[in-house]
Amino acid sequence: MNDKNINCPNCNEKVEEGWNTCWNCETEIPNTPVKTESIYETETNKENSGYVKVDGDKIIYAGKQIKQVARLIILTLIVTLITSIAVIIGENYAYYIVAGIINFIILIIILVNIYHAGNDLVDSVKSQGSRSHSTHP
Repeated sequence: MNDKNINCPNCNEKVEEGWNTCWNCETEIPNTPVKTESIYETETNKENSGYVKVDGDKIIYAGKQIKQVARLIILTLIVTLITSIAVIIGENYAYYIVAGIINFIILIIILVNIYHAGNDLVDSVKSQGSRSHSTHP
């Protein structure tokens, strides 16, 4: 990791230099220019490096989508727990049908978010030359 990290003013997590949004709490970091390409790209010959440019905004958006997936999984667990308690207390198995429908809808939303996060991550990389999948050693 980079030695030039700063701490988020909201949650105190370390944020790598060049990012204007905290990865943890999504708080905007004041007076921070947005880094839109990899550090390896800027330190090497851009025309012949074979490294990739990265769109920081798309990566941030993909991260937000992945965090949303985590929230939806927690919601699914809560719906399942509440349904189980309701069935035990009320002995009405119709709750399972309702919970199943709700969980199915949440599952579809999760899959859509994962799909879009993957697309954003793939689209965030702009290849340089023919070695587009090259990584820094």
